[in-house]
Amino acid sequence: MESNFVLELAFVQQEHSACEKLLLAAETGQIHLFLPVYSLPEVFQTLGSRRTERAEVERFVRQEIKLHLREVGVVTADMESLGTLLRDLLLARTEVQTANLFAVTAKLARIARLLPLTTEVVEGAQQAQLRHSLTPQDALVFASVYAGIPDNEVAENIFVSRNEADFKKPELLLELRSKQCDYLSSFEAVVGRLRF
Repeated sequence: MESNFVLELAFVQQEHSACEKLLLAAETGQIHLFLPVYSLPEVFQTLGSRRTERAEVERFVRQEIKLHLREVGVVTADMESLGTLLRDLLLARTEVQTANLFAVTAKLARIARLLPLTTEVVEGAQQAQLRHSLTPQDALVFASVYAGIPDNEVAENIFVSRNEADFKKPELLLELRSKQCDYLSSFEAVVGRLRF
C-alpha cells in the first residue's frame, strides 16, 4: 500500500469500504500490509495542501461578499452569514480530516509493517526515477515497496496504488513480477482478487 490507502480511509473517499476490508483482514491475520514509512508524511502534506486550498477558497468568497455588499439592496446579514457558514464548514472539515488522519495513521502503525527509508531504498529510488520516469516521491514509494517485498515466500504479493499513470508501466511491472508481485490500481480489485 501507499499514501492513497491512508487517504481513502482517513478522508472516507470512494474506495474506503474496500480499504476497511483490507485493514480488517490485516488485523485478523488474513493478510499482511506493508506501507512505506515515507508515505505517512506524504499524507499529512496532502492535508496541508487541502488546508491551503480551503483558505484560498474562503478568501475568494470573502472578496466576492465584499463586492456584493457594495451593491444597493443586498441583504448584509445574508452575505455575512454565508461567509461565516463557509468558514465554519471548512474549519470543521479540516478538524475531522486531521483527527481521522492521525487515527488511521496510528492504527496502521500498529497493524502494518512500515517499510523503512534506508540507504538501499534511497539509492534504489534514484535509479527507479531514471528507469521509469517517476517523480522523486513515486520513486521513493516504488523503491520502498520493491525492497520490502518478502523474498522466498509462497504468498501472493500485490502492490496497490491508485496512481496508475505512474506505476502501470511495462518495465516497472516486469520489475515487480521478478519478485512475484503484481500491481493493481484499485483497492476494490484487491478485495475481489483476495475474495474478501
